[in-house]
Amino acid sequence: MVIDQPVCGVTVSGDTAHQDVLSRYGYDAWLWVTVSHGIIESGKNTGHPTLCVALDGVEIGRIPALQEERHRGQVPPQGAVMVAHIPNTKADRESGIYRLRLQMPAENDRED
Repeated sequence: MVIDQPVCGVTVSGDTAHQDVLSRYGYDAWLWVTVSHGIIESGKNTGHPTLCVALDGVEIGRIPALQEERHRGQVPPQGAVMVAHIPNTKADRESGIYRLRLQMPAENDRED
């Protein structure tokens, strides 16, 4: 699969637990991350498929269940290297938090 234009930034849950890794890159950094398939292990969506996001060999987090549904099938079974972004917002700078957003193609059409 070739992504011509990543048009959707998807939140990565769990990124706040990895500030040591993200802070090395600073705000407004564009990064290559490894994305693989996984299963949500706890919470209300336990057992639901997810996408796991790793940077420098460290799993930074996973995308939420709803986003996985919206983007299902856009990452091949063997995983992929994708682009991610650390936003540069005033609120993040003031609180000293680094967040990670996975860049994805437009979401799939919903099947009803």
